[in-house]
Amino acid sequence: MESVGQLLIMVFASWIVSPICALVLSLGLYLLLVRLLRYFANEERVTKVLTYLLICGLCFSAYSYGANDVGNATRVYVTVAQQVGNIPGEMAMIVLSALGAVGIAIGGLTWGYKVIETVAYRIIRLDVVSGFAAELANALVVYLFVTLPYIFFGFGLPISTSIASVGAIIGAGLGKDPKAINKSTIARLVLTWGITVPATAVISIIIHQIATMIILLA
Repeated sequence: MESVGQLLIMVFASWIVSPICALVLSLGLYLLLVRLLRYFANEERVTKVLTYLLICGLCFSAYSYGANDVGNATRVYVTVAQQVGNIPGEMAMIVLSALGAVGIAIGGLTWGYKVIETVAYRIIRLDVVSGFAAELANALVVYLFVTLPYIFFGFGLPISTSIASVGAIIGAGLGKDPKAINKSTIARLVLTWGITVPATAVISIIIHQIATMIILLA
């Protein structure tokens, strides 16, 4: 049984390793695809095939994100569902997964376009080839970080899918045109990621203290 400290170290390490893996894999896939396109005479037909494969990669990526992000969003409610709702552990996780999936879908249909705009246009403009390389690399990295730790250690690592996604896009961008990468956008994203963890911790502490005071006064 892993200690809390060891688990936290593995989680923090995964936040760093996952985007690097996505970057390297995306760059390698892009260079491989470019060589294949040059090998085949009919590049237009291959590009058309890649368009359909890109849609498949998008579905795979959505599945991988669901396997990771639903757990990130709902894990704190498992104990609440068991103790307050008297829901068995396995059933609680199924119910919370369903609710989390609905919430993610609503978020994607409402404010998701803001994130799509940033990732799709402000880092680098991708074409079909580089987009497929980035999408597949991102999906594979997220999926492997969710499944491989579970196989070897008995638990999945809750990585940041957005960080992995940006890493994959940077990798494809390095293969396509390194000079076209918007470094200022990447710097702002890294800064924002660095702020979110301590900011969330502070807000959580404040809410916990307020809730505790309310319970004691009641």
